[in-house]
Amino acid sequence: MQEEITQVEMVDARDAVLQNIVRLANEFDLQFSITLFSGGLIISGIIVGGATYFDRLGEQMEQAFKDISDDKFAAKMGGIFQGYGDTYKKRKEELRKELEIAKAGEGVSATEDKADSPEKVFYIHLQNVQILGAASGPVTYPPTTIWRGRISSVDGFHLGSADLADPGIYSGQ
Repeated sequence: MQEEITQVEMVDARDAVLQNIVRLANEFDLQFSITLFSGGLIISGIIVGGATYFDRLGEQMEQAFKDISDDKFAAKMGGIFQGYGDTYKKRKEELRKELEIAKAGEGVSATEDKADSPEKVFYIHLQNVQILGAASGPVTYPPTTIWRGRISSVDGFHLGSADLADPGIYSGQ
């Protein structure tokens, strides 16, 4: 008896609209409120670009290492994490140059050429995060808290923040 092998086509589970919103945050340093729905959780916060996220992560890691080591080593560790943001910073600089060329009328910017096929983004970064799970009350973190999640894990979203501390969210008021 011969087994039949079925080829499964992988479908890109990332929301193209959300990817474009994240691209705007990454490339133009835009920050605005957003609420995400993911696996039964409500996650609300302010979207920030990847460069901002990694700068803050580096600062937090440096501070954490200062508690257990000398300042030089702590700065080195913070720099490692801030370095992850270099890709975002490089892309922002490339985009600025493309926009300058387009404004000067010297040609079509690469950004316009990519309008139909945006660069894929895989992660969304938030600050001032509040999280609400079905079995728990809202968890609000300090304003310095940063959060990173996979876009492919987001079930839905809306622009604007949810006041998760307001009991009206449960009653539909």
